Amino acid sequence: MTKLKLSTIDDDKPVKITHEVPASVYRDLFSYADYRNSQLSQSHLSEE
Repeated sequence: MTKLKLSTIDDDKPVKITHEVPASVYRDLFSYADYRNSQLSQSHLSEE
């Protein structure tokens, strides 16, 4: 098997990618994001 050779990236330009995931993974990611958002909102409220 050939080794993959990676060189340095000349620029840091953002790149959009698309990845398809099963619906169950999407739901899990969405639930996780909702949970993290609620945790961050609570921590911001407690700081004030």
